[in-house]
Amino acid sequence: MVKGKEHKMTFTKEDTNIVKGIAILAMVFHHIYPNNTGLPIYTLDNPGFLQLVASCGKICVALLTILSGYGLAESYKKIIKGGIGGNIRFVFSHYFQLLSMYWAVYFIVSAVIYLRGGSLIAIYGIGIRGVCNFIIDLLGLGTLFHTSVLIGGWYLTAIIAFYFLFPLFLILTKKMKWGVLIISYIPWLYYMIMKDVNMHTDWFLFYIFSFILGIYLSCFNWLNWMKKNAEKKQMIVISIVLLVIMIALRLYITLPIDPFLSLAVIMVEIVIISKLPHLKRFLCVCGTESANIWLVHPWLLGEMATFTFKGYVAKYIVGFFASFAVAYVISSIKKGTGYNDMVRRIRGKIVGREA
Repeated sequence: MVKGKEHKMTFTKEDTNIVKGIAILAMVFHHIYPNNTGLPIYTLDNPGFLQLVASCGKICVALLTILSGYGLAESYKKIIKGGIGGNIRFVFSHYFQLLSMYWAVYFIVSAVIYLRGGSLIAIYGIGIRGVCNFIIDLLGLGTLFHTSVLIGGWYLTAIIAFYFLFPLFLILTKKMKWGVLIISYIPWLYYMIMKDVNMHTDWFLFYIFSFILGIYLSCFNWLNWMKKNAEKKQMIVISIVLLVIMIALRLYITLPIDPFLSLAVIMVEIVIISKLPHLKRFLCVCGTESANIWLVHPWLLGEMATFTFKGYVAKYIVGFFASFAVAYVISSIKKGTGYNDMVRRIRGKIVGREA
């Protein structure tokens, strides 16, 4: 098999960035347009199209969590197994990579706050408690300890928890296969049984299923299988039908459908979007900057609160492209200062090899 053809038959980094691009576009609109993700369509009075889109935009969390589980599992395939020590080094290497991305945005936002006359003391407090709050937030664990958080929010802490639980989840997935998916979906079954549309779902337990689903897709090569069969007409039909069904279910059942809607979106990316040059290029660029956009856009939206817009679509366009511009500048600074190279070297030392 020639290398170019083999590349087309595997789920590549480009595919990942395209899906990340979809997720980050959905995330920003979800945070801009007022919506309640737990309200089924039949409970809404005259629901508007934008309201429904914003509500469904919550799938950004499931999409990114699936990709995180998948990416870790794919990365794990490339390392030489080293028992408990190797697993610890693997986890800490990826934890450091996540923190390095977070720190770059964190210190730039902190510098802007300082230049505008603000202070981190107002956020974290003074004395020993203030220092502890600052360190906890730097480690990405503010939500876990219920201390002040500057950027990143609950999802940063959640994904860190998943990183450390990854070796366990990987073992369970290989041994239990479908069984671990069924067990990890129980929190969503509880959510449906309770029928509490205001139940707080922005915490770890509800997204374990999505993370393990990503691991499952890697372990059993489902995405590569889809990629190999992407040219078949029945795959295109199946992906479109599945997407329509999942959107309809999402409007009525809401949040518990997000992992399955996300899987349908990934299928559509594989069989359709990845073949559309202009669209995939745009989404790929957005996906490349998705991590920085995720971290910086809530702060930017807060800064935009004093401005008046003609509508939410206009606010979305301005908010997204402002976030993208800041994200791109941050990436350029990291590249220009050798920050990325330094991170690679440190990660290499963590795993016991040269980066």
